[in-house]
Amino acid sequence: MAAFAKVDAYDLDEAALQAMAKAAHVEGMHQVTAARRDLFARPLRPEEMERYDAIVFDPPRAGAAEQATALAASLVPVIVAFPVTRKVLRAMPRSCAPAAMKS
Repeated sequence: MAAFAKVDAYDLDEAALQAMAKAAHVEGMHQVTAARRDLFARPLRPEEMERYDAIVFDPPRAGAAEQATALAASLVPVIVAFPVTRKVLRAMPRSCAPAAMKS
């Protein structure tokens, strides 16, 4: 995703945060900001999401009802929820390319 836009990433898992921080230093990528946040205890509020053009979120198996409710109440025009796997991440640069997104 950082190949096409600035990324703000939130996670509770330290290994995930370290991986995102490492990605922030890859040449040619847009800025990546990784922040530790328990989205179960403190989901992003709709007013926090106003600055985003799109949100991609990977809901845990246990669900993310409060975060999903806040996303639905936001004005973010594009919201994608799916499990992020290595296969999805490998495919994402092609599928998120601006040319691929034109109708």
